[in-house]
Amino acid sequence: MEIATFPSLIIKVGGTKLTYIEANVLFVAAMMVLLVDLRAMDSIFRGQYTVAEKMAWGVGLLLFPVFGLALWGIYDAERKRVELLKSERFAHARVSHQPY
Repeated sequence: MEIATFPSLIIKVGGTKLTYIEANVLFVAAMMVLLVDLRAMDSIFRGQYTVAEKMAWGVGLLLFPVFGLALWGIYDAERKRVELLKSERFAHARVSHQPY
């Protein structure tokens, strides 16, 4: 008995190919992180903190995810640059130098 499979939709995200299900899982995970961040902000602003403390927490909760994404992007760009250099370096070694 053969099981029917559906063709997987491939989505390209930042140079990485993801299936439709993987992209949806990442989207749901991102939404959960945003909801937790919003819940933390809500609890801070409802708490018994001074205005300066509330402002510091709010700025921190907004900037830490952005800072993390920036570091992730820098790391990914560096990793891709190193892979490209390695592939170019070994591409020259694969060329055979035959006399004419």
